[in-house]
Amino acid sequence: MLILFRLVSVRFLSVAALALLSVLGSFDTAQGQTLTLSTNTLSFTAAQGNNPSPPFQTVSVGSTGAAINYKISSDQTWLLASACQFCGDGGTSGPNEPLTIQVTSSSLNAGNYTGHITLTPTNGSPTATITVTLTVTGNGPATSTLVASLSQLNFSFQVAQAGPASQGVQITATGINIPISSVTTNTAPTNNCPSGWLQASSSSGSTPATITVSVVTSGLTPGTCTGAVSVNSTSPGNGSTSVQIGVTLYVSTSPLLNVAIPAGITSVTLQKGANPVQFAVPLTSSDPSVPLNFTANTAPGSDNAWLAVSPVTGSTPASLNVQVTPNQTLAPGNYTGSITIASSALLNGQLTIPITFNLTSPSAVTVTPSGTQNFNQSQGGSPPAPITLTLTSTSSATFTTSVTQQSGGLWLQATPSSGSVTQSTPGTVTLTVLPNTLGQGTYSSLVTISFQSSGISPITIPVSLSVGPPVSTLVPSPSSLTFTYLTSGSAPAAQNVSITNLAGSAIAYTVGSISQSWLSVTPSSGTTPGSISVSVTPQSLAPGSYTGSFTLSSPSAPSVVFNVTLNVTQSAVPQVFIIGNAASGVGGQLAPGEIITIKGSQLGPATPQSFTLDSLKQPTLGGVGVTFSGIPGTLLYVSSSQINVTVPYEVAGTASTNIVVTYNGVSSAVFTQQVASAALGLFTNNSTGTGQASILNQNYTYNTATTPAAQGSYISLYATGGGQTIPASTTGEVSPNSLLPLVLSPYVTATIGGKNAPVVFSGAAPGYVTGVVQFNIQVPTGVSGTALPIIVTINGANAVQSQSGATVSVQ
Repeated sequence: MLILFRLVSVRFLSVAALALLSVLGSFDTAQGQTLTLSTNTLSFTAAQGNNPSPPFQTVSVGSTGAAINYKISSDQTWLLASACQFCGDGGTSGPNEPLTIQVTSSSLNAGNYTGHITLTPTNGSPTATITVTLTVTGNGPATSTLVASLSQLNFSFQVAQAGPASQGVQITATGINIPISSVTTNTAPTNNCPSGWLQASSSSGSTPATITVSVVTSGLTPGTCTGAVSVNSTSPGNGSTSVQIGVTLYVSTSPLLNVAIPAGITSVTLQKGANPVQFAVPLTSSDPSVPLNFTANTAPGSDNAWLAVSPVTGSTPASLNVQVTPNQTLAPGNYTGSITIASSALLNGQLTIPITFNLTSPSAVTVTPSGTQNFNQSQGGSPPAPITLTLTSTSSATFTTSVTQQSGGLWLQATPSSGSVTQSTPGTVTLTVLPNTLGQGTYSSLVTISFQSSGISPITIPVSLSVGPPVSTLVPSPSSLTFTYLTSGSAPAAQNVSITNLAGSAIAYTVGSISQSWLSVTPSSGTTPGSISVSVTPQSLAPGSYTGSFTLSSPSAPSVVFNVTLNVTQSAVPQVFIIGNAASGVGGQLAPGEIITIKGSQLGPATPQSFTLDSLKQPTLGGVGVTFSGIPGTLLYVSSSQINVTVPYEVAGTASTNIVVTYNGVSSAVFTQQVASAALGLFTNNSTGTGQASILNQNYTYNTATTPAAQGSYISLYATGGGQTIPASTTGEVSPNSLLPLVLSPYVTATIGGKNAPVVFSGAAPGYVTGVVQFNIQVPTGVSGTALPIIVTINGANAVQSQSGATVSVQ
């Protein structure tokens, strides 16, 4: 009897861990174990647009001990994994359990992709991750190529001082805008230059874009480091193209001169007689407390009259003004020059900036208004109104537009990217300042209009943006709200909106002009920074999309209209497909206290929810309710496709019961099921109802092929559907530690490997939710094997037998 007492009082899982049982229809016997993978990396290759996708690959999933249940997730839509055809997003470890990995490449552009499959064990042990790389090849040579505004960058770093500022390079395309597939760095580690000192990133996934290049100073010692940044593009219809930017880093223990070369300075195109173009070249010291002397001059030559620099001497901090002037004395053509900056604080004593100047003939196309285009904007305020340029011509021509951002990053857009002009129909180019977070100051860009007719020269238009101090502006965050409501459900929760003043000072505001009766806002007034709560009452509205608004007003700032969208959706009717025992999957008859699984669609929330001790007595979980002839069942797990619920004990003595699933107030059709005194199902480790049964050996180890039970020893087997207990169990409770034998205990028998196995106890499993049954069984002698069939039978007026296919391991 001592052995019997110990077996009865053992709990395989805590009450909290039983949530796992409700999810899987099984319990996890692998606590303390970890998953193992035959490989944690896979590679696929496919041609762009390929159909079908590449063949699937498999990974064997095992564990360091007993089998482990796990959930499968992917961080990419093109990457899929499954453990078996009907397992959904779950699986169980081996030995050597196959996990199928496949990719869907037909919707992907050419390029390199990386994704991850994560296996999350339900026993709390560490996750396992499979990294998958997919190469989608292009389909031909590039027709639009990448162009960098600078081919060489130079950085200076003084040891023990702040690192050099990042530098930007504008990347454009010679034709249509194309995607930027990757930005990579290439460095050769040396004694003074450890790996990883060069970093680069792109501001956009397509051209035009700014490549920000920066230096990681950790581990650098005096000397010179060289590297390169490669910008790559691969896309269908355009193929592959790349451009490289050389990078030199000079490291010293003494102060160094930093030179920030602006984008666009190395290649300038202007019409003869156009306005000069100016570039600012900031010069700073790596040690702000130590000014550095410098000289600057242009390269010698009589044709260099178009290039000027000032000042020609000075000390940091300073800014060189480089000016390109399309002099009337110059003939149209290409000119080369350079600006040389000399200082003892530079690598090799000087830095030369090469400049190519393309002087074009006056165009047959006239742009109105002409000259530099100026925008003005307050800091953080709305962008200024666009400027529209009108193109008139004495002949027909097609054109393309491009923008070279000289300072401030990508703040200017020119549209359309291509167009046409005729003698009778002018063309237009619209200049638009994009939403930005620029600080106070003046920023410049160049817009180039290029013509496909060889007789018309390109036109370059300087554009400036002056950002002034911020003005008082009410700024709600977020800028709008959307609510979603399912009919017959609870009203959506209120949402908060913060109200600030762009200028930073405190100003009063009021809420008014609420346009819809279903919309309410509290409080009705406040002071920045403040907050309001927006709520909706949609219960009386028919399905559809509704819009409402209210106004934020202040005597110190312009009014702001805040928009609210309310989407009312008809709650879907729950569709029940399968009702079966949660352990065996077998359907047909229900027993009082049996844990069953209901599968279908629209059954519950998209995000699954599991029971808590507080929810056991509640009639609903996550908006889901299941009734049996009007009596609520105990909900253990709910999702859109599966519900695990305990049949209430109150159905005992009835011939049948009517099952109805309700979600958000909408009920399913009625499903009638026969009621029996017992409907037995044994839990198995793989949650399928077959294979290794969920068993604890007499020595408190989990029963597996490597830890079999001894002949003549006792084992504990877990099941559901055993019927009522003595004293009677109550729906929605946790079984006590005291013995609660089944009413049908005198009629319970078992066999292992076809031989009689004495059942010494059958009753409620202590510490589990009511409905979980425990059988303590003595293993017969004369049987052995790693997968012996185990059958439990409840005889009586109507014999009930557990499912075939469950096994036990006996040595």
